[in-house]
Amino acid sequence: MVENSHEDAPHEGDLASVARIRQAALRLFATQGVSSTPLRAIAAEARVTVGLIPHHFGSKNGLRDGLERWIVAQFADALAQANAAAGEQGANAQERQAHVNAMLEQNPFIKDYMRREFLHPHPGGTLLKQLTELIADSVDDMRARGFASSSRDRTDQVVAAMVRQLGTLFLQPMVDQVIDVLPPSQKPFSTPELVVEMRRND
Repeated sequence: MVENSHEDAPHEGDLASVARIRQAALRLFATQGVSSTPLRAIAAEARVTVGLIPHHFGSKNGLRDGLERWIVAQFADALAQANAAAGEQGANAQERQAHVNAMLEQNPFIKDYMRREFLHPHPGGTLLKQLTELIADSVDDMRARGFASSSRDRTDQVVAAMVRQLGTLFLQPMVDQVIDVLPPSQKPFSTPELVVEMRRND
């Protein structure tokens, strides 16, 4: 007897509940932190029963892990879109960065979550590790396509790529605040965009 391959597939309602729980967790974890956010607050924000969270994710740590995998998937999708938009030759570092920046602008709570998690990490989180592995794969792809030097140390390239992304993520809010406290007559016409680079002195 042939089994129904759709029996174990999630129902549309389940997928909607998972998405609402994940987005609620993202907002609350980003603003309050993982430790300070009870499951009942996430359930209320997501408009689901508390029992649905362990049903879908197992525990609050399981929810955090699922959320971080989803965040990494957003970065991966942005990098894939950059390559697709560039055509057969693939995207260079600037084009990949532009797509990642656009994704983050559309998802401000991802930026807030990352700032909080990297500065005040909750035990057991693996977001930085997952992002580093993803960026390392992107560096390897650029080396293979000729957009990054294959003679340069790979570790330096991976660290430089992470510093460019995360340095801007952490320091741009400070730049924005500095501009905000300036007298109106001294404010620039547009907010300066921070660019972070890394140099190695051997």
